[in-house]
Amino acid sequence: MDRNLSFCLLTHSILFLGCSLIRDRILNLLLDNKESYHFAFVACGSKNRNNFDCEEATVEAIRKSRELDKIGIMPIFYPRFDRTCINKLLNELHKESMKSEISKDELESPNVLYIQVAGDKECWIHDKLQKLDNYTKQIVFFGGIVSTLRKFSTDNFKTEEESIKTKENLMALKKWLTISEDAQLYFCYDYGEAAKTRAEQVQKHKTMEETKEKIEEILRIPFAFDDNIRDRIHLIPLTYALTGYPIIIGKNLFWNIILDGRSSSASVLLVRDSAVEKYHKYMQFALDMTNERISAIKNQHGQETKIEKDLYWEYLCPEIFNDGNFKEIKNNIKCLKELLLQERGIKL
Repeated sequence: MDRNLSFCLLTHSILFLGCSLIRDRILNLLLDNKESYHFAFVACGSKNRNNFDCEEATVEAIRKSRELDKIGIMPIFYPRFDRTCINKLLNELHKESMKSEISKDELESPNVLYIQVAGDKECWIHDKLQKLDNYTKQIVFFGGIVSTLRKFSTDNFKTEEESIKTKENLMALKKWLTISEDAQLYFCYDYGEAAKTRAEQVQKHKTMEETKEKIEEILRIPFAFDDNIRDRIHLIPLTYALTGYPIIIGKNLFWNIILDGRSSSASVLLVRDSAVEKYHKYMQFALDMTNERISAIKNQHGQETKIEKDLYWEYLCPEIFNDGNFKEIKNNIKCLKELLLQERGIKL
């Protein structure tokens, strides 16, 4: 839990609302993440409008500013007697966050590390894939594989639109891999404990069988491609429960927000400048954790031991632990880690 919190605090600006900001575990973590900066709505002055003393409130605001600055929080002060202004501020923030167009000023600003590029991941992916060229050398879907990428080898579509987008995505990726001979395509999918956690977040009554069907769709993805390009499609199970889904397309890294609903309909952010390295490190950490976990599962694979109910999630698709498949997964993890290091300019 602390690792996930530390990552969120390091890579995201957090707005504290209704928080006392008295020393606790989260604030202790802030002391260890000096590079990040956050915000908080902070009440100031008297609770009674009639007794409000502007000079006294100013002194209080200066004192609190100094205290919060030590842990990287910028306070947004409001009169203690007027909480209605918080709703107005939040409404304005919401309006700004829903804007999908990127202004020239935003792109050129060195202070903007995250820019919302889409409000719906599935539609955004479809649009991006239709514009691929031979200058794009790698695509990495790191968790949250949407149905229009999963169902390349099935005719089981819920809608006509899903069918059309799936076929168009497949054709776009085939064309890209054909014209760009050194291009690499990674599908990293939730597995084991990560799949269990995500299923509970999205739909509490979702069964292991439904999750297994989705994973089996992903395992069949390579077979939708021609033999001459199939060896550049790499599958990796992720057993580490992610706090968001990174997507790499060429030199750009994007972050798909995980909320209570489906990630396919959630926002996508472009990650910029210094923040990119933090996400690369996060992906490497998730790969290390996965490598360790699947090795432990492999060691138990085939043993006639009683499996606890929760552990069945780690044996949803036992075929991935067969020697040939397992060796390929380990190699895919190694290659993706090397790619991430190269993107950070680290020589191997």
